[in-house]
Amino acid sequence: AGSRARNCFRRARYFSIGLTSGQKAAKWDSSYLSLIEDGRPIEKYLALRKQFLALLPADERTAFQSTTCGSFVINLKGQRLRGMYRAKPLTFDASGNVKLSFDSVSDVKNLMVAQVGYWIRFAASTVVYHWHSHTDKLIAKDIVSPREAQFIALWKAGNTIPEIAELTYVSPFTVKNQLANARARMLARDNTALTQLCSVTGILSTPF
Repeated sequence: AGSRARNCFRRARYFSIGLTSGQKAAKWDSSYLSLIEDGRPIEKYLALRKQFLALLPADERTAFQSTTCGSFVINLKGQRLRGMYRAKPLTFDASGNVKLSFDSVSDVKNLMVAQVGYWIRFAASTVVYHWHSHTDKLIAKDIVSPREAQFIALWKAGNTIPEIAELTYVSPFTVKNQLANARARMLARDNTALTQLCSVTGILSTPF
């Protein structure tokens, strides 16, 4: 129990959802998230968010939104979930720090491979950065390339790989390779899961 306590900490430490250390499950829906297995994703997110916001002029911060995907959380039933945390700040303080934010958390375990890892995407208008736990680098571009996003959008529209290749004047091998690269980066289970992750994060549409 002591080891687990060291590796788990209350989600309320960084962004409260109303649970306290003595909260009874009967008062809350059992799907409520109560524990995060590893605090590093949140610590990393907060540090990177501060770094990204510092790059933006004050008038562009209102367009800021972020997604953190792949960290493991536990609900009140003790079930292990794969979390996607999305945040859209609503107001900032005088120092430029987030004061009020519209946040959502969902379980995307069925969309992701079993491989351990998570990624973070920051966007504000045309400025997009991403960070991945496998590289530990903040990159000044989206997590998928414009070409990959084009193929993903065409797949989402119902086109097969040969049809996508014909529409974009490339070989089927190129389409397969580009989609595989995007899946690996986003830890997506398959192409359909890839389109869903791209849709909810705002790569293919606006998530908020």
